[in-house]
This record gives sequence, C-alpha cells and structure tokens, in this order.
Amino acid sequence: MNIELNLPDSNTEADIKKDIAVLLYDKEIYSLGKAAEFAGISKNDFMKLLREKKINIKYSIDDIKNDLSDMSQFTLNDSGE
Repeated sequence: MNIELNLPDSNTEADIKKDIAVLLYDKEIYSLGKAAEFAGISKNDFMKLLREKKINIKYSIDDIKNDLSDMSQFTLNDSGE
C-alpha cells in the first residue's frame, strides 16, 4: 500500500504527527484511540481535529456494543446521580 502525504514546509513535528494520524485513521489503518495516541493528543481532541479536517468519525456496531458494555458498569444512586 502506498500513501502520499503532501505537507507544507512550515509544519512542526507535532502538526505532522497529527496529519499522519488523521490519514491513518481515515484509511482505517488506525482506530480512533490509536490515532489519537500516535498524534499525542486525547481522543476528544482528536475527534475535534477530525471535525476541523472534515473527516467523518467511524463508529461501528462493535463500538456501540463496547460503549454499552462500559456504561452498564455504572449505576445511578437513588437521587439519580
């Protein structure tokens, strides 16, 4: 597989890592978490970056199942908190 990435000379190393992470995520080579880790930013910040770059966030059925499983571990107390 060949991937071409054209970057301006003015980018910092951090910017280049973010651009590469976005590309790897968009090509479905890295998951959101792995791409965020590669970019050196939080998942939330990576999702913001994807929005800025107009990249759709990929959210699969497995992601939904995992999130529901994670949420099932939390319980609310009697006051709803």
